[in-house]
Parts: sequence; structure tokens; C-alpha cells
Amino acid sequence: MRAWLKKWADRDTRVELIKAAAARGWCDQEDIDNAPFMPDRLASVWLGVSVEDQDTANTRIPQLMQTPAAVRFVSAEPLLGPVDLTRWLRPVPDCGHAGADDGCCTHPGNLTPECHRGVRCPLTAGGRWQGLYWVIAGGESGPGARPMHPALSPPPFSISPSAQPPRIQTARRNRSKRPTPLHDRLLCSREETNDMNTKNAHERIDPELTEVLKAVPMTEAGVFDLSALEGTRAGVRAFAEAIAVQIPDEPSVSVEEVDVVRPDGSTLPIRLLRPTEAAGPLPVLLWFHGGGQVLGYAAQDDPTLKHLVLEVGCIVASVDYRLAPEAPAPAAAEDGLLAYRWLRSQAAALGIDEGRVALAGQSGGGGIAAATALMIRDQGEPAPLFQALSYPMLDDRNATASSHEVTDIGIWDRATNILAWNLIIGDRTGADEVLPYCAPARATDLTGLPPTFIAAAELDVFRDEDLSYATRLQAGGVPVELHLYPGAYHAWDLFAPEAAVSAAYVHAWFGYLRRQFSACQP
Repeated sequence: MRAWLKKWADRDTRVELIKAAAARGWCDQEDIDNAPFMPDRLASVWLGVSVEDQDTANTRIPQLMQTPAAVRFVSAEPLLGPVDLTRWLRPVPDCGHAGADDGCCTHPGNLTPECHRGVRCPLTAGGRWQGLYWVIAGGESGPGARPMHPALSPPPFSISPSAQPPRIQTARRNRSKRPTPLHDRLLCSREETNDMNTKNAHERIDPELTEVLKAVPMTEAGVFDLSALEGTRAGVRAFAEAIAVQIPDEPSVSVEEVDVVRPDGSTLPIRLLRPTEAAGPLPVLLWFHGGGQVLGYAAQDDPTLKHLVLEVGCIVASVDYRLAPEAPAPAAAEDGLLAYRWLRSQAAALGIDEGRVALAGQSGGGGIAAATALMIRDQGEPAPLFQALSYPMLDDRNATASSHEVTDIGIWDRATNILAWNLIIGDRTGADEVLPYCAPARATDLTGLPPTFIAAAELDVFRDEDLSYATRLQAGGVPVELHLYPGAYHAWDLFAPEAAVSAAYVHAWFGYLRRQFSACQP
């Protein structure tokens, strides 16, 4: 939050973001004209949306709250009667400041530097919001600024990059007692259900995974602090390299890196891992590493992929795709399509069976694999043999029950996911025009896609979007093998590879790969 406040304190940034909001119909020309004259000491901007009925609220409020605004408002114009916004907005404490004419500081004209900025108007009978209400999600910044209302203060977030953010704390704090991020305290879907699930999330974690989680070093933002992106990237690389040097070399697997030229002349690195003693032509798995599409690199998965190569008997081509925000979506899927075309075109030289080329990925990489499959289909390319998606990142809208449920486990929670999508597709996040190649859940037609394996975790923000995608694939005539792992959080197999639930997942995953490759063996 403080990182965002720092950005909002910049006048030019406020102007650009207000323009982006206006383009989405959330504020008007007057807001744009007034943006340069906002006091520098108030790190805030007004973003508005007119809500005419409950259906509109269900669609627009989540979109609004996904924007990185320091201050947001909802204009409830009850053209069809009072609008029930309590599904999305929780009452916040009255700051006690009596402003101007109407005696309430919820009107923008009444917000003054003397106001503590934690405000609400009285709710009418029946718990319905009427009139004009402001949800305050920020405080003042700059010399002499007053803090936000104590009841609204978020936990402290560090905006200073760290060389290894995931390891900056030697002892794990008690996350179950930490207040949830501010936007999650103000906002929910199906409020009562959300409260129950948040309360019970830690109790529902598999016991083996619970013990591992206690030892996981975390920043205040969880394992991955995306507000300090470069530092977190360095930390992920350092951690992966430290693990790699501790694992004995596997002489039965060779590793080669090749560069494939993109249309603009830049190069796409691809790591080829192959069993040295297997006779070809061999099937190949085109692999996309995890990292929420903003973190990670291809070589980080070498230990896992070497094991897969030997167990399954295939080649793995690990794509070092471009990361966001430097290369916004669909750049990563375009890299996937390029890699797929290159593998098939070089099949003979590489010892590949071009009829057995498949796609796979974890987390953000699973989303890229799914987007690549859509792009392959739409470009009229020969279909992959299958796609294997492990807890894939598919939907930018963050509107499912599970996306609201998982807020404080610490491994890719709701707040982290929202920040990641803002980095991946920017101010288009949640908008109607987002392409399926950016967020595969946006695809309305899933027919003609290859057979699909999907593994999902019960306590993962991606759970419901993964289950929905599997159901829609099945409805579109695509053969689907779906696994849901009770008590598992995001990427549980990487954090707790020795746990029974991790072994069960690897057994199912490798088994699917073997069956699919063997079924089409020449």
C-alpha cells in the first residue's frame, strides 16, 4: 500500500492513472482537468463508478477495487431502488470529523487535511447503502501529513528492494494473527462465506504442509513481495541457484541452451534437457516455468525437470519466456508459439517425434501454456498432443470465491495475485477487452483444444478458476483429467516435496505424461 501511495504522490502519475480510469468510464473530464491541481500532500485520487442495479455492482465493483487507487468511491444511484453493496463493501469506522454543510466527511468537498480519512456514512435500515459513499483506502503523504484512521491502517509494507526478499527474515512471524491486507478488509464476495473460509483456511491445511509452512521465510507481503520486484527476482534466482548446487549432477540428462530468433531480431532462449541413453525420436514437453509471469527463469526448474526426463522418458524444452511488466501479455504466449513452431520445424535435427509435442507449465507458466494452446489453435497450427496445467494462473478478474478466500497463507495470496495481474496487463486488468492470450479464462470457445491435465489445490487463489476451466473444457468436448488436492496451498509440491500429498500429485502428473506419450508411440 505504501509503495502505491508513493506513486500516487507523483502528480504526473496521478494524471495518467486518472486518464486511464476515465477511459474505463470510472471518472469524467472534470477529474482529468483537476488532477494536476490536487494537493501534493494528499496521495490520493478519486475513481468513481455509477452503480444502477445489483448486477452492475457485481461486475463493476470488483473491477474498480482491482485498480491501484489510494482512494476509491462508489456512486450508488438507486434508479431501481436501493442497491445492496454490502456484498462488496464493508462499513469502515467514522473518523469523527464533521465536515462542511452536510455534517459528514464522506463528500469529496468536505475532505480536508484535518480529517483522519477513515470515513463512512450511517447505513440505512436493512444494511443497504444509499446516496454517495466513499471508501477510503489510503492516508496522506508528505511532510506533516496525518496518518490514516487507526482502524484502517494496513500492516507495514517495505518498499525498499532487498537482495533476497524471500529470505530476509530468519524466523517466520505468525501470519494467522496478522491483519489481512487493507483492500481485503474493506471488500469481499459473499461476505459471510468469505469470513468463514478465511477463519478456517489455516485449520484446513494438510498437517505435513502446515509444518513446512512454519519454516518458510516471508516478507510482510508473503513469500513474494512484488512491490520490490527486482529484489524479489534476485532472491528467487539466488534461492534456486543455492538449491541447484546442493543437488548432485545427473549425468544421465544432458542440458543444452539454444537461442531462437524472434521476428524483431531478439532471441528466445530454450533449454533442452534430454535423456542421454534413450533412443529417438523422443516425445517432447514444451515447459513454462512458474513465477506469476513476473518472476523466475527457465533454469530454476532443472532439478525437477531432470527427474521428469528420466521418469517419463522424454525431452523437455524449457522456455525462458519474456516476463511482465517489461513485456506485457501476450508476449509470453507469443514466445510459446514461437518455441512450439521451432520445435516442430527442427524435429528431425533434434531427435524429436513431431507428432508427440505437448505443453506444460506450473502456476503462471501453466497460464502461459494454456494461452499458447489457444494461440496454436487459432493460428491453425497442428495441435499439441496434450496440455498439462499445474495450478495454472488463468483469470485476471479475481472474482471467484477462492480468490477472496485465500488472503493470509503467504504463498501467492489474493493481494499478490492482484499486483501480479496489474503488472501483466496493466490498466486493462478486469476490463472486457482482455484477450484470452493474456488470460485464458477469458476464452469463450474452448473447443478444439488438446486433451488436458489440470491439478488444483484446495487452498489456492487459483482453485475455482482452474475448476471452472476444466469444466468448460469438458463441456467443449475436450478430454480432461482433473485432480483437486485437499489441504494443499499454492505450489505445495515445491515447498513440501516430501509430503504425501506432493507424492500423490507427482504420481498422477508423471502417470498422465507417460500414458499420453505412450498412446501415440510410433
